[in-house]
Amino acid sequence: MEDYSPAQMRAVEQFTRRIAQFSKKDLNDAELAIAGLDDAYGSVIPIMGQRRMQDGRQPWVLQKVSSEEMGALWRCAGMPTGPESDYQAMLDADNEYRCVRMDLIKYKASLFSRTWLGTIALMYGDVKVILGTIRGSTQTDLWLKYRRVLDYDTNLLHDSVFDALRAV
Repeated sequence: MEDYSPAQMRAVEQFTRRIAQFSKKDLNDAELAIAGLDDAYGSVIPIMGQRRMQDGRQPWVLQKVSSEEMGALWRCAGMPTGPESDYQAMLDADNEYRCVRMDLIKYKASLFSRTWLGTIALMYGDVKVILGTIRGSTQTDLWLKYRRVLDYDTNLLHDSVFDALRAV
């Protein structure tokens, strides 16, 4: 495990304290956004007329993609494609286990302001490769940016959650 400096540990602790709870409206909006995606499912599921989280903490979405789509995302994100990289293993992975995942975070930017963050990863087989994090001023804005990333607009990606929070 990596050693972190005291300053890095404080930053993580401060970030964790500012993660906001998801409201019923947030979960409903996430479910509708996930339902609007092709070949996708997520952690927000309807149970007896109410929205519930499968894991109880944060919404996520998995969306199946083809090897061509994942390869294009891989290259657009500037990830290495040479013989020493995992690029060929990703292309050869079983289609059933190739998907894009986004984990959502609702963050208290200030007393009355919330920022939405989505960490996007490529998953194939048992491998998960983080592409980056997007930021939206609203959940709707975040989902629009997610769709843009899927359309290969990887300029929206930040290297980390902290970089996304610092972005204007």
